[in-house]
Amino acid sequence: MDEFEVFFPGGKKVAANYRGFTIETDQPLQGGGDNTAASPFELFLASLATCAGFYVLRLRTLKASSRMLASMS
Repeated sequence: MDEFEVFFPGGKKVAANYRGFTIETDQPLQGGGDNTAASPFELFLASLATCAGFYVLRLRTLKASSRMLASMS
């Protein structure tokens, strides 16, 4: 597994490098941040949502493929 590099660019910002991507986070203004990026918790929720979305998309693709195969036989 690739390693994460976590660093602290200043203020309430936390960032991580992983697989060539930089994931930046910040806190909202009311949390003492500059609101320049999503908060870590917001990214966590988005991660769950996009993970579920990927599997919904995959299931739809598999169902479409099986219907196509069934119609060919």
